[in-house]
Amino acid sequence: DGFIRPALRIMTGEWSRVILLLATVEGAVGFGVLAMWASHLHNKLGLSLSWSGAIVAFFGLGGVGYMAVGRALIRRLGQQGLVSFGGVLVGVCALVLAYTPHWVPAIPASLLAGFGFFMFHNTMQANATQMAPHARGTAVSLFSSFLFLGQSIGVVVAAALIGRIGSGAVIALGGGAMVLVGLYFAWALKQRAVRMRLLHAL
Repeated sequence: DGFIRPALRIMTGEWSRVILLLATVEGAVGFGVLAMWASHLHNKLGLSLSWSGAIVAFFGLGGVGYMAVGRALIRRLGQQGLVSFGGVLVGVCALVLAYTPHWVPAIPASLLAGFGFFMFHNTMQANATQMAPHARGTAVSLFSSFLFLGQSIGVVVAAALIGRIGSGAVIALGGGAMVLVGLYFAWALKQRAVRMRLLHAL
C-alpha cells in the first residue's frame, strides 16, 4: 500500500503518462535495438564478436562524453534542443551503422549515437524526477520499470523482425523511431512550458 497508492497517483497524471510511455518506447527502440548492434556487425561485416562488441562499447564512451559537456549543452540548447538533436543524432548514426559497407564508420557512429542517446535519456530522467515532487523515489522507480519493460519488449520484437527484414533494417527502424520520439518529446516539453506559463500568469 505504501508503494501502490503513490504509484497509481503518479500514473494517472497527464505528464507522468507521457514520460512513462516515452520511457517504454525509449527502452524498446534505444536499448532494445542496441542489443542487436554487435551481432549485426559480426554477421554483415565479418568482424569477430570481440571487435564487434568493442565497437559497440563506444556507445558508452559517447555517453561519458556527454556527461563531460552536458552542463554547457543544457545551457546552450535547453531541454527541447537536447531531446530533438539527440534523437536525430541517434537516428543518423543508426543509419550509418546499419548500412555501412566497412567497419571504420561504425566506430564514430557508435560513439556519436551514445552521445545523442544520453542527450535524450538524461533529459527524460530529469523529467522523471519531477513527475511527482512529493514522491520522487516512487516516480524514478516507475520510470526505471517502464524503461526496462520497453527494453525487454524491444529485444523480443527486434529479434523477431531480424528474420523477416534483416538486422540492418531493424537498426535503421530503431534509429528512425528515436528521431520521432525525440521530436515528439521536444514538442511535448514546449507545450508543457506554455501551459505552465499560462498557469503562472493567471
